[in-house]
Amino acid sequence: MSIKKSTAAVLKILISLFFLALLLLLMRGSIRQISGILEATKIWLFSLGFLLYFLNVVIVSYRLKRIMVVQDIRLGLKNVTCLTLIGLFFNNFMPTAVGGDIVKAYYTAKSTDKKLESFATIFIDRVLGLFSLITLATLALLFYGRNIENKVIIWAIFLMLAVSILALLILLNKNIAKKLRFILTTLRFIKLDTKLRKVYEVMANYRHRKPVITQAFCISLISQALSIFIIYIL
Repeated sequence: MSIKKSTAAVLKILISLFFLALLLLLMRGSIRQISGILEATKIWLFSLGFLLYFLNVVIVSYRLKRIMVVQDIRLGLKNVTCLTLIGLFFNNFMPTAVGGDIVKAYYTAKSTDKKLESFATIFIDRVLGLFSLITLATLALLFYGRNIENKVIIWAIFLMLAVSILALLILLNKNIAKKLRFILTTLRFIKLDTKLRKVYEVMANYRHRKPVITQAFCISLISQALSIFIIYIL
């Protein structure tokens, strides 16, 4: 191993230890309480939850792998799983889950030299994950909606569902996209129309691969349902 690679490996370890120490520092007031909870935890249930969680990581990694193929990004499941774990790690410190997505896109672009395509795959992966979650929330309303006192929650879910459907239609339906060309004309004054057109052209590759989108959406539903079950176990 060269000195450069050794130095990089040591830096990665130090950065990881720094963030773990930072996490413990932020949680220092709750460590005793957390320890008490862990002592009373049923180990076999906790272990089952842990194994199912890792299985879920592999499932969402397979979904991302399938989405990457559309952009001709060929990464093995092991590599994509590593990217997913890296993204989850950074989610602990960066604002919202988007921070981890940016890191995943960065590493994907770095290993494939496909910057725009890499960010497009991560974006589509996030959108499908969100859409599947909203779909489950909408189905849950059919059984539990009457028990929700705050009706704003119900309307918010329906609004997010409508926005998600509209976004997918724009992406997958060429005729609807053409009717929104006036947006490019508006953005031309701030020189964003060309960049936006390139982004849309990359995204539009999924229009011709609807079976992949359908499969990825079904995988997302399985993943979200499994996440709910994991929370129930814990």
